[in-house]
Amino acid sequence: MKTTAHSSATAKGNNSDSDTSSIEKGALAAHRAIDKAADTVVNTLAAGAHRGVDKVAVAAAPAAGWLGEAAGRLEQTRRELMNQGSEQVRAKPLTYLGMALAFGFLVGRVMR
Repeated sequence: MKTTAHSSATAKGNNSDSDTSSIEKGALAAHRAIDKAADTVVNTLAAGAHRGVDKVAVAAAPAAGWLGEAAGRLEQTRRELMNQGSEQVRAKPLTYLGMALAFGFLVGRVMR
């Protein structure tokens, strides 16, 4: 009788090992399926993000060109105004010296 009980326990032990192996295989298969799904989602999101960045870059390129041109025109205008101001001061130095003294005097009075 003891032999029958032992062989029955051994059979249950083998069955338990088989169950554990099946559970591990199922868990591994589930893990692989989740990894595959996650990779698909990540790749889809990354591709969408790249398309979005590309669209923004295409839309921003003309604006960047326009800003570059505007900066060049602004710099040219600044140079022209500086040259005109310098020419006027050279043409009438005493007038501009008097204006500078009057402005300094007024600022000094206001700052008291």
